[in-house]
Amino acid sequence: MKMSKLFAIPLIASAFALASCEDIENICGIDEDDFAVGESYVEATGAFVGIVNSVDVALRDSVLNATGMNFIDGANCTLTSDSLFIDFGNLSGNSRKGRIVAGYTGDYLTQGGQVEIILDNYSVDETDITGEMSIENLGGTSGAYTLELACTNLGVGSDLTFSSTMNLTWTAGYSTTYDLTDDSYTLSGTSSASSTTNNLQFTSSIAPAFVYDRTCSYGITEGEASLTLTGDSISTANMGIDFLSADGCNNIFQLSADCDGNSVTVTKPFDGF
Repeated sequence: MKMSKLFAIPLIASAFALASCEDIENICGIDEDDFAVGESYVEATGAFVGIVNSVDVALRDSVLNATGMNFIDGANCTLTSDSLFIDFGNLSGNSRKGRIVAGYTGDYLTQGGQVEIILDNYSVDETDITGEMSIENLGGTSGAYTLELACTNLGVGSDLTFSSTMNLTWTAGYSTTYDLTDDSYTLSGTSSASSTTNNLQFTSSIAPAFVYDRTCSYGITEGEASLTLTGDSISTANMGIDFLSADGCNNIFQLSADCDGNSVTVTKPFDGF
C-alpha cells in the first residue's frame, strides 16, 4: 500500500454543515492532527496485514512448495524445510524493497503451526518498515482455521511504532489451498501506537470485524474500528473508522469524531492492504 507522511495528513473534506477546517476547529477543537491519527492507524494496519498476506500467499503457492523457488507478486521467493525468503530486491521504481524472512515450525495450515517473521531492509513506497511479527494457527472447525497475528513495536517510517494482536479467521477459500482467488477472511483485535516526535498515542479495537476479500483489489471491503487518542496536541479523545460496506470494493474509508454532540466525518482514500 502507498504510505504517506504519518501524523501530517491534511483534512480534505467534512460533512459537518460544509464547515471549513478552521470553522470546525473553532467550534469544537478538532484539528488536522486528530484526523491524521486515524489515517496513520489505517496505514500501519495495512503495513502489518500486507506483510502477513505476502507470507500467506508464498506459503500456499503450489510451485514454490513443489520446487522451492518461484517469482510471486514481484518477489523472488525461496522455500526451505524451515524458512521462507521473500526478496523484492532494491531496484529503483519498485514499490516494495528488501526482504521478508520467515521461519516456520509445523504445518502453517494446521493447528499449532507457527511462523516468525523478521524484516530485512524492507520498505513500501520508500517508507521503512522494521520489526518482528508472528503467526500461529489456532485451528478451527469444518476445515476453516483462525490465525493469531502479533507484532510488537513495528516501526512504520521514522516516527510511528505500532503493536497489535489480531485474529484472522478464514470465511472462504481455506479448502482450496493453492487457489487464492476465492479467499476471504475477517480480522478482529486490538492495536496501539505512538509517535516518537509528536507525543501522540492511540489504542484501538475492531468491531464489527474487518472483512478481507482477495477478489477486491483493495482488500478490505467493510468493518469498523474505534480509536482512543491521547497526546499534547490531540483535541478529541475518540474517533471512528468505517470501511463503508455500502461502497463495496472501493478505496474509501470514513473517519468520524464527536463535535459537541454532533458527528464530524471526513472521507479518505487508501491504496489497499
